[in-house]
Amino acid sequence: LPYHSMFRNAAVRAGLRPATLLNRHHNTSIIITRNLHLTTGVRSSVTGIVATVFGATGFTGRYVIELLSRVGAQVIVPYRGEETSYNHIKVMGDLGQVVPMRFSLRDPGSIERAVAHSNVVINLLGRQWETRNFTFDDVHVKAARDIANASLSAERFIHVSALGASTDSRSPWARSKAHGEAAVREIIPHATIFRPTVLFGDEDRLINKFGSLGQTFPIVPVANATRRVQPVYAIDVAKAVLGALGDHDTSGRVYDLGGPKTYTWEELCRL
Repeated sequence: LPYHSMFRNAAVRAGLRPATLLNRHHNTSIIITRNLHLTTGVRSSVTGIVATVFGATGFTGRYVIELLSRVGAQVIVPYRGEETSYNHIKVMGDLGQVVPMRFSLRDPGSIERAVAHSNVVINLLGRQWETRNFTFDDVHVKAARDIANASLSAERFIHVSALGASTDSRSPWARSKAHGEAAVREIIPHATIFRPTVLFGDEDRLINKFGSLGQTFPIVPVANATRRVQPVYAIDVAKAVLGALGDHDTSGRVYDLGGPKTYTWEELCRL
């Protein structure tokens, strides 16, 4: 079977439905992720799909790994921290299904080894702040370029960016996200790019942050209190990624991901 048909069949057996695509215009669409459904998985099956997920140990990565395991994919998890950084991920698949592999952003050879046997590559790498070791450009642009260069033989490549990515933005973070997208599209024109808005979930830095401040201080200051955001559930983003893998028509397209409702920062703080 062709690759996308094989993945679609596995996804259907697991109860995963392709994402609903709306407002097609200029190669950019919006996915309403709340329409996706997940039922009983078949993680013990073998589909022949091998997926390398960069950024798997992060917030969204754990959900992507779980759903990939449910459809019987073998998952390669590149990591650069301690071995304990992936312990919570290994249990999401059967024995040998989730394979950790040490790599370095500054070692293209280690990136090539991580994708050598994969027909799917997903890049979730991202940073919210710069450090002495890694700048925004190091993670969002240079790493994205190196991963794309190493993944030329992969049948599907998914790059997760961020809503608001723009080369004209005043934010260095948003500019680096846009440059990363451009680098990926230049190397792999058929790459699928997702731009999620701010994410929430059990381990997020959004609702948990406000909750922690509210328990500690009687008054919580909120900057830009009237600014509106459209938070999206992290699991819905993971489902959108799998929905795209099951739909070959998503190749080469860009999708903005947002939740069903908008809030002001003040409203989020009061939740």
